Amino acid sequence: MEQEGVDRVFGEEGIIAQSLRKTYKYDEKKLKEILEPLDKWEAILKVDGIALRNILGVLPLQSRQEVEKAKIVDKETKSLIVKKK
Repeated sequence: MEQEGVDRVFGEEGIIAQSLRKTYKYDEKKLKEILEPLDKWEAILKVDGIALRNILGVLPLQSRQEVEKAKIVDKETKSLIVKKK
């Protein structure tokens, strides 16, 4: 699949599909620079970073875009799904 650059292979007996799952972490320094002026930095520290998702909805658009840029791919996992006919 990688050699041919495809995500799915179709055959008489079914389909094999490949998926890629990425998990992210944030560059803490960049995140602090974005959230501290908005008085949101302490809020995410109180909940060990889980509150970041809740805070994103109330941030100005530019700040949300900056937070998105502070994302770093932490891990990539490939999996294969086999669907038989």
